[in-house]
Amino acid sequence: TESGFDDFHLALEGLSWDFVRDKTVGINDAFQDFQDAFIGCYRTAFPEREVKDGRWSPGLGWYTEELRSMRNNLNLIYELYDKYKLNN
Repeated sequence: TESGFDDFHLALEGLSWDFVRDKTVGINDAFQDFQDAFIGCYRTAFPEREVKDGRWSPGLGWYTEELRSMRNNLNLIYELYDKYKLNN
């Protein structure tokens, strides 16, 4: 929604991004911090809603909560890139 987008934008503006340029933090840690901050703002502005369809499914035993979270993060990053990609 437009309201969610405004909330997302304000949340990103309100963050201190100094950690991105911090030379004492490794690149992997800096990227993880960036991703956590970005996705945290996104999920606050656009909370995930649970929808139940009434059908029962036994689920997949190997598909853990961590894998689900990783999949959701990657899908979110791809969707945002696809929607707002910049021409460099």
